[in-house]
Amino acid sequence: MDIAIVGANGDVGRSLALQIIARQLLTPRSRLQLVGRRAGALLGLRADLYDAFAEITPEIDVALEPEEVAADLILFAAGMTAPTDSGRMVNRHELARANRMVFESYARSLAERGHGEELVVVISNPVELGVEVFSRYLGTRRVIGMGAFQDTMRLKREIAADLGVRRQHVQAYMLGEHGEALVPVFSKLWIHGFDEAEVGAARRRLRRNRLPADFPGDLVRERNVTNPYRLTSIRRDRRALYAA
Repeated sequence: MDIAIVGANGDVGRSLALQIIARQLLTPRSRLQLVGRRAGALLGLRADLYDAFAEITPEIDVALEPEEVAADLILFAAGMTAPTDSGRMVNRHELARANRMVFESYARSLAERGHGEELVVVISNPVELGVEVFSRYLGTRRVIGMGAFQDTMRLKREIAADLGVRRQHVQAYMLGEHGEALVPVFSKLWIHGFDEAEVGAARRRLRRNRLPADFPGDLVRERNVTNPYRLTSIRRDRRALYAA
């Protein structure tokens, strides 16, 4: 299997490349394609990966245009990213306007030049828009979105921290559109090793007497918070307050 990382210049792309090689998800006979806009940065990343993992590194090549992408699995992490400043809220409409053409160009190229069986995992935001664009060109069965899954992992992490258990022992879900439209589904909460009564007590503790109907109003209030120090604790609490 060959893997292409579109947006390999970015933080997510570099991390993906590192993890793929370090975990030996590709054999030395496989190919990892680094795709981006800055040739120098991509060539430097390739050199670093060869230096760090000489004994297990797959073949690594660099591509700069959508027409050059050729792989069985495409991890799509390109385009405009959300602000990293904790005091700024993400404007998903701006992300959509900026990234739609990026999605379109790569999806169209894969449809025209691909081998017809590629799988695309959309990581770039808005994830739902990326999934819609790629699905229109490639079909729904060949496209996977990472949005709600990423937030599900964050929800599990926060619950685990509050309850003093490992994340792997927590079962819970975030459903909906990645971003402000997501809702934690605590009716499916389960913690490995807890009986039904203990899970119920944990759910009540995490809710802190809040109801699902409170979610929209609390979300609006949190968006209006401008102090980045308060945002950290508020965002953490938000993921553990509601049930569905």
